[in-house]
Amino acid sequence: LLRYIPSNYYSPHMNAFAEYNSNNELGNYFGLSLKFPLGRIETYYDLFRNINNSGINFPKSGHEFMLNFLSNTFQRVKFGLKYNLKFSERYKVEKESSVTNKFRFTITYSPKNSIKLKSRIEYLLENNNSSDYLFGYYIYFSLIMKDIPGLTLKFRTTYFNTNPSIGLYSYENDIYGGFSIPRLSGEGIRFYILLTQQISNLGFIELKYLRHSGTVPVTQDYNELTSQLRILLN
Repeated sequence: LLRYIPSNYYSPHMNAFAEYNSNNELGNYFGLSLKFPLGRIETYYDLFRNINNSGINFPKSGHEFMLNFLSNTFQRVKFGLKYNLKFSERYKVEKESSVTNKFRFTITYSPKNSIKLKSRIEYLLENNNSSDYLFGYYIYFSLIMKDIPGLTLKFRTTYFNTNPSIGLYSYENDIYGGFSIPRLSGEGIRFYILLTQQISNLGFIELKYLRHSGTVPVTQDYNELTSQLRILLN
């Protein structure tokens, strides 16, 4: 996929298909997905270059590679291995380059259809020409249970430990319910529980409790609700 996004382009959506901005970019994207008896392999390679000549601090050029293996060998156990490599150059007063490596392992176990257990480990290693190697990781465990008719329990706890200069994101799109996606930086634990009770065809009652302990970057506006009760009726 060849993309050219001029500086005067306006995207009606939140983001265009671009590295960071929805304008000022030229790039090539190559993607491939292969299915075979043991699972599926997904990979892509992306070249990007910013066509703005200003001195604003954002990547001017770079490339990114991703390789993802998803296994479906066993009926109730699935796991995935993912590797991501990103090289980018940006300009402040002078040119800076950075190389980021990410490694991820995910395993999901469903003893029965109403219960899903999931765990993930992600490790980040970053190097640029202005500092030493920076690293970080997080480990999470989650449970989704729908044993009682109409009642859904969702729980997740995450331990993270990173260099204060970098951060990781544990995307929680598989556990919906109004949770934000904070930047996990420093060392700490993030825990939440979500209970949803369906009331026939009238609607549902939802109770959320969240606790985030540990360091929060100064640059991060952390005003997340720690508890919430929602009642939605049709």
